[in-house]
Amino acid sequence: MTNEYGPDESSWSLGREGIVHLVAPGHTDPAAAMDRSLGAPLARIIEETFEDCPNVEQLEVLVVPTKTGYTCCLHAQPSATTRPHAPVPAAHGATGMLVDAAKRHLPGLFGIETGSLWLQPLAPAHAVTGRAIETTTRWSLANARQPFHVMETWTASRRRGPLVYQLLIRPRQDTTYPVTLRAMQLGQRPPTDAAALGALLEEGVPSPLDVGLPAGVTSARRLADDHWETVPVARAGGGPDAVRPMVGYVPETDGYPPSAALHARECLTTAHETRGFLAAHEHTTPYTELDGAPRLSATAADLQRLLDVFPLPTDTSWRATMGRSPRLARTAVEQPPTGTDSESLLPAPPDGWPAATREQAFLQTATGWLSPGDHEPDNLSAPIGGSHATAPTTAGVVVVADQAAGIGDVPIGTPGGLVSVANHAVTSGEPLWVLTADAATSQWVHRTLHTPWLTTHTKTSEPYDIPDVWILDNNRIPLEDTTTQTAWLVAPTNEWGVHVDGDVRAHGHLDALTTPTVFELPYLEKTSDGFAHVTTTGDVCATYPALTAVADPWRPIKQPVIPQWPTFADYATVLEYDSTTFRPVWPTPPWLPHTDPHRILRYYPDAARKFVDTHTIPRVSSAPPATDVNHWLSRYYQGHADYALNAPNRNRLADILDSPVKETSNGITLPERAWATPPQTDPATNLPQSDSHGN
Repeated sequence: MTNEYGPDESSWSLGREGIVHLVAPGHTDPAAAMDRSLGAPLARIIEETFEDCPNVEQLEVLVVPTKTGYTCCLHAQPSATTRPHAPVPAAHGATGMLVDAAKRHLPGLFGIETGSLWLQPLAPAHAVTGRAIETTTRWSLANARQPFHVMETWTASRRRGPLVYQLLIRPRQDTTYPVTLRAMQLGQRPPTDAAALGALLEEGVPSPLDVGLPAGVTSARRLADDHWETVPVARAGGGPDAVRPMVGYVPETDGYPPSAALHARECLTTAHETRGFLAAHEHTTPYTELDGAPRLSATAADLQRLLDVFPLPTDTSWRATMGRSPRLARTAVEQPPTGTDSESLLPAPPDGWPAATREQAFLQTATGWLSPGDHEPDNLSAPIGGSHATAPTTAGVVVVADQAAGIGDVPIGTPGGLVSVANHAVTSGEPLWVLTADAATSQWVHRTLHTPWLTTHTKTSEPYDIPDVWILDNNRIPLEDTTTQTAWLVAPTNEWGVHVDGDVRAHGHLDALTTPTVFELPYLEKTSDGFAHVTTTGDVCATYPALTAVADPWRPIKQPVIPQWPTFADYATVLEYDSTTFRPVWPTPPWLPHTDPHRILRYYPDAARKFVDTHTIPRVSSAPPATDVNHWLSRYYQGHADYALNAPNRNRLADILDSPVKETSNGITLPERAWATPPQTDPATNLPQSDSHGN
């Protein structure tokens, strides 16, 4: 399987073969002081490599932060990468030519070494990747300060995370070199939900590229300003309004964002640029419909100015804890450096790198994602932890989901487990993040959270269960006969019942799940040496030393998980592993007659009918009507997109739905319908604002 970055498998081993590491001399050695720019020598190295090695289609310059400063790596790439399960190879013969050119043109105090550069530490890092966009070819760096120096000073003064720079240089065309310039900022959580995207638009947070480059060059982030504006969304609990992105010129309910606007939004998330960075791929697709060129047309003088990376500012105490440095598996030291330990700049990779399988790569990436942005896990192969692993305090609740429960350590593998975690998140007012290993799992997570119960019947719904055993207040553990059909059923009146072959054997209210008003089930009773099996007539028919010893066909009844909300559709942010890092994914709307999710707004009537059919049931006289339908329908509808969708109104719903619609003090009400699972918690009054999805 291939994608726009090359074979999928190749990205499991993120790296570069045949890298040339240029080791700056130690700055503590007076003899190593440099009083001239190195932009010209580096430009000459690149020019000669293109001339002497015609199979080189692209030269990559990586400028990597270290604990003491920066270091530089060069890599010459062929026209295409076709080998699976391998890092990006070097063009044949190019590594030796780069080494020879470096020896000729760099000061003799520089060290030169070769090897394979592994970029795994950058993949799980919280990072925002900016890209330089050319808005006119009439730009020049002739009278500008060194761009990277300006970016470094500006970033350090704001105590932001360190920058990793990438230049992808193509052979000269006429008088200019096509150059892709990226800056990856570590320690910054990328916007992965509507609220974060809206805040980025609203605040106009600049990229370092906006500061360090001349007029005529801007960052890709700015392209979104021409296509998107923000709309306020009231926060719960009376807090300040959140914002959500909205297409400025498509306000109609039945409209949908054009492809140019969607590509511009992709420039805000920067996920495609992070993947392109890691794969050494130019990735120009999102820019074909946008104003501006994704490559810079750099003259020889401009290229020299961009390459003037030595020495970058040396006051790096602000990044002293930065541990996500790439690793260099050294092949040869062609020229030892003066006064510098190159291992302190680019350490060797630990044992077990690169990851041998996709599962191991997913585990490493998830482990890193769960760590703070400026901290590298002590053991990258360590298990993720419990299924309720908590990420940095700014993240909230983070879980790993896997239907097969075969990746990581105790991932969430059942629908009941997901609903249980969602209940915890909404009742504590914490955002919820779900990490998944593949597309099938991410869609399963969405389906479960959008409709958080097993099924509905004419008058009841059947909840999911969790592995925990149902224990009553008197420490009795009810049993079920596996040869019969045993099911939990919940009514809109918040009454529950345990049905065995259709007969009610236990009954109660959700406020008292452990104290049933009716109880006609066999059960286990704790004894001094184990458990006694007590029948419905009160007789002891067997004893067991432990719960696991209960004889067939009997087993303890599992505890149901009652969703706190009718839908968690827009509460959780689901991130999918894409062989390099995690990217946010949204569900395929179940009401669309085709697979184009961007036409979601054209099918609002179908969405409304689908929601009412699945989330409400016919109302009986004892059940309360479904109220606040506009709120929950909006959340369900919004959960299928990361841009603002117009909220429903009573008149429109009345035209769409077969059921009567009333507007009351509790919002839009359906008098003839009841919630399949009534809200147990009121999000409008009881919960702090969640960051996930901007709710």
